[in-house]
Amino acid sequence: MTRYNGNALRSPNAYTVPRSSGSGYGYGGRRSYNYDVSGYGDGGYISGNIDASQGSKYVDGYIQRDDGTEVYFDGEWTGKGEIEGYDEDGNYYELEVD
Repeated sequence: MTRYNGNALRSPNAYTVPRSSGSGYGYGGRRSYNYDVSGYGDGGYISGNIDASQGSKYVDGYIQRDDGTEVYFDGEWTGKGEIEGYDEDGNYYELEVD
């Protein structure tokens, strides 16, 4: 691993989008966005935080179930502020941007 000013640098293939705000640029100059979301699905009510990239219909992130369990979510935009997809356990959800 390469270091710069004492900080470890990741290779371009290991880049992850920071969970800060929608104001930064991701790897390769694509603008990245971060959204708070909530909704319902097979596993009941969920809320969490997802990441999206400019020009992509796909989103991902971590959502939290009512019981406090955090699971990975992978989905896509279906309309303005509307997302649908599945968690790591195969439960289907429809989310809205808060």
